[in-house]
Amino acid sequence: MSKPTNKHSSKTREIGYAIPFPQTAESAKKYIREHGLCVTEIARQHNISRFALVDLLRGRRKGFRGETHRAAILLGLKADPTTLKRAA
Repeated sequence: MSKPTNKHSSKTREIGYAIPFPQTAESAKKYIREHGLCVTEIARQHNISRFALVDLLRGRRKGFRGETHRAAILLGLKADPTTLKRAA
């Protein structure tokens, strides 16, 4: 049996990385649009709710904890805490 293929796979671009930090919600939207990305596909690839991404981009959520925090890091709205250097 052959594996079922995703009908959208040839049309979409993968985003296997976070959008460069720092971004504002408006600049993150612009980045997504200019690079031909789709919010739904970004959400699927990173196992994040599409609504979390959309709410961050619209300014409805701040991304303080949980899934929205992960989404804010992905969109470049917040710095990735795993890459921050600690003060000596």
